[in-house]
Amino acid sequence: MAHVFADATNPTYDADTAKWNDGSFNLNYTPYDYGDETTFMQQVDISVAGMQMDCAECHVGGGPNEYVPSPLGNPSVRVSFRDIYDVPLSYADPDGDGTPEGFQFSTTDYTAFTKFIDTFDVDGDGDLLEVQTMDYRNTGVMEVDCFLCHLQGYNYTDRREMLREAKLDASRVVGAGVGDANVVTWDDGNATAPAGYGTEVTYNNYVQPGNGTFLKFSYSILDRIKYDPPSDNCSFCHFGHGAVDWKKRGDNWTEANQTYEVHKVIGCMGCHQGKVGTVIGTEFTVDGNLGHDPAKGIGQFQSNWNALDGTIKTCEDCHLNGGYDATLDTTSPAYGAPNPTGAHQALGLSAVICQTGIDGTVNASHLDIIDCAVCHVRKISTASWNTGGALVDATGKDADGRLADHENIYVSRFMYDNVNDVTNLSYSWLNGKIIATSVLNTVYWRDKNDVNHDVNADGRGGGMDTPLMTHVLAVNMASGWAAMTSDLSGNIADADVATRISALEAALPGLTGKPNAPHIKLTTMAVPFKVNHNVAPKQYALGKLCSDCHGAANGIYHGQYAMQGTLTNLNYNNATQGTPLTKANSFEDPTDFHPNTKNKTKTRTIPIRMFSNNTTMRPIDRAELLYETTFKARNTAWHDDSSPISSVSAIGFPGAGTTTFNTKGWWLKVEVDSDLDGVADVTRTRMVTAFCTDVTALLANLASGTTSFVDGFEFTITDNSTGGISITADAGTQIRLNPATSAGAFKFGDAVWTAASHTGVDGNAYADRAAWVAYLDGIQPADAGIGVDPVADIATIDGQDPDVTSPYIEVVQGNTVAVVAADAAAAGSFTYSWNFSDSPDAVAGQSVNYQFNNTGLITVFLTVIDEENKISQQSVQVNVVVPGPQTSFTYSATAGSPSVILSLSNLPTHDMLYYYYGDGRRERVYHTGAVLAHGHNYRLRSRYLSGGSYNYLTSVRIYNGTTLVETVQRTISIPQ
Repeated sequence: MAHVFADATNPTYDADTAKWNDGSFNLNYTPYDYGDETTFMQQVDISVAGMQMDCAECHVGGGPNEYVPSPLGNPSVRVSFRDIYDVPLSYADPDGDGTPEGFQFSTTDYTAFTKFIDTFDVDGDGDLLEVQTMDYRNTGVMEVDCFLCHLQGYNYTDRREMLREAKLDASRVVGAGVGDANVVTWDDGNATAPAGYGTEVTYNNYVQPGNGTFLKFSYSILDRIKYDPPSDNCSFCHFGHGAVDWKKRGDNWTEANQTYEVHKVIGCMGCHQGKVGTVIGTEFTVDGNLGHDPAKGIGQFQSNWNALDGTIKTCEDCHLNGGYDATLDTTSPAYGAPNPTGAHQALGLSAVICQTGIDGTVNASHLDIIDCAVCHVRKISTASWNTGGALVDATGKDADGRLADHENIYVSRFMYDNVNDVTNLSYSWLNGKIIATSVLNTVYWRDKNDVNHDVNADGRGGGMDTPLMTHVLAVNMASGWAAMTSDLSGNIADADVATRISALEAALPGLTGKPNAPHIKLTTMAVPFKVNHNVAPKQYALGKLCSDCHGAANGIYHGQYAMQGTLTNLNYNNATQGTPLTKANSFEDPTDFHPNTKNKTKTRTIPIRMFSNNTTMRPIDRAELLYETTFKARNTAWHDDSSPISSVSAIGFPGAGTTTFNTKGWWLKVEVDSDLDGVADVTRTRMVTAFCTDVTALLANLASGTTSFVDGFEFTITDNSTGGISITADAGTQIRLNPATSAGAFKFGDAVWTAASHTGVDGNAYADRAAWVAYLDGIQPADAGIGVDPVADIATIDGQDPDVTSPYIEVVQGNTVAVVAADAAAAGSFTYSWNFSDSPDAVAGQSVNYQFNNTGLITVFLTVIDEENKISQQSVQVNVVVPGPQTSFTYSATAGSPSVILSLSNLPTHDMLYYYYGDGRRERVYHTGAVLAHGHNYRLRSRYLSGGSYNYLTSVRIYNGTTLVETVQRTISIPQ
């Protein structure tokens, strides 16, 4: 990325507190000046200015993309980017003492605010590796655009193109569709935007003169401004703009006949508007509560302002709490969500037969340890339907010019149903519950933890650094490469990887200005993201049978999960060309997954390697994300002065002159119990801060600082004469290692983690994943003590199956209708009872005849009770329409003309019609006759054009008072 601010002093390490001190950085927001173009190119890939053209297409930010903070930390005097070249005195001298403590920018400064690397070629000269100046006086500023979320019909693609061209102000005008950018082009000779480049626009007739210097929008724009952001706008970033849906964000795989599935109907903001009563302290609030931010849930891997965690409406909020908490919330909709308690009880999911831990203590139900989405979110589409993101290929740029590729066809995987051999959902643990996840796997270049080479030119060698993406771009451009998956059509061999590694190793010293040759490897990092979207109708849900989850050929423990694109075959020699993401669990276990992939008790990372025979990226088994290969637990034993903690083998120090590994950054944490009560009184912490090549150097480094870590505390550390160290407690004291110790690096064996077993609710111990999964597979209903419980299931209403009829079964008022329940279970004695929301009387029987009295949506309730008084319930809605002929809906259109006459006849008794025209507009028409010809001017926009005609799905809702009598719709086609 980029070094944005200059530290007041160089960072220093405090050996006594094991912390880095960054000087007065937090009080001195002085922009870091790279000094010249060469240094800027060596150390920057995406600057703040460049980020506005790339990442900010979705991460719109606001403050960080619009303002420079005060040099004295005073937010009231922050400066907009458009003013930074003319900094006011209040900013240069924020404390007003007459002495400028601040700073002023110049277009000649090489800061992250003023310069960017032209990877999108704004000047059109074909050079993607030149430094340009962002003169915000001419380009405008990347501000938060309210219309991006709130304007129905917003043109996200055109806005993005404006950002790519650095026409920052124009992006909002073009995205809203109210004007066009100035045709002024970038001045390549001066490497800056000329006057009016992005700030001058030409408005169209959607913008009209207002009072004085103000402009006003036409009613056609105002009518499309929505209080709740339309779901289509959410999809700009979370699903719809690319060929691949990224991670788990906003995915929707609903089949055509599930268009009206209720969770889709309520839209994104139905849940993401959040819970009223949740206050998170934002500067701008909506309804006085949540704030001007969409709510979010809780996941393993999220960093987007954690104050928002847990603010979203959950399944429980709507289905168990009636849609909202009435004591806090008087404005959020109560969707009438059915309470699933009876159905869960009937399936045995509420029975206390499980455990929250791994010690065999029976204290939980299935509902306590399984997230709702595990059963109720599924990818039910066919293989030809949609794709999901499998890889981010960070070995090169994408077709859009971004420096990594996550949208070509080779990084995507086809989405299949869960019952297929290759599955599209994985499962992980989050806060003691199994959750459904989708894994995104990033493939990128990295140095091999080298001692001497600073591969990203950040001034600190020896880390697990990645080369700057602009440096990767430079190497690729020299060879005509982009990302490997797209260049090689998904077929990547170790020879291809070797060629690129050689090119990078040869070129990077010249690009970074660092003389030592790097040792480049290919690394993968897999991240499971929580899946919540695509709620499947109940007939597709898991959990109706124990065998859905338990059984050697079924359930959530079995099936391969693809770690690469469906059309990709990624091969390389992982032993020589690859390196793991990190080592987890006290630096013992190499893993290619994010270290937050934790076990059930959140005590250990589940380490997973993704290569078969060190060459081929393999699919993983779903159980691998839930359980380690071999179970381990923390070794909590204390060591007194007679039992030191010792390295079990020689520590792997780098030899003199080698760059294979480093010791800098290893952590040693020793817990001390001075009163022998079995409770740690203090934890002593030290980090190795130098590259050590032997035990003598290691001990010298640990002894540095105000207090020696070797003999200055309640223990001593000595050379154990076998290439390792020993830690011995003082007399009358006992010690043990804290799990944060880099035990694997110090070769402390099982001093932190030792083999342990999981205990099942059957009382037996299981030592590893294979044995544990076999135990889970063998669980059957009889083993769990579950009998055959009733299951309420409305089979048909008027001969129609409510599970497959969309959106509602339609019946005629006054007609006698058969309402039939399916058998409640394979065996048992059951009573069936029906209730209808248009009548106070209950009707008994598995099959009954009923005459609906009212029109509109009527709810049908089925209650089934067995001989043990166990209850199961289900409800569905039917649409009751008036008798007589259906309303006829015709239209008359002329090629190229927006004017269309919509004709209705055979109208039932009514007093108002509500037109939804399908072009973003709607209209109420008050009318009582049997025939109506009504005119509308449609918007002839390219986004409605298909097959040579402009097409609009137009609906008319017919009301009599507050009752919805009938809905008719048809597609209006206007020839081009």
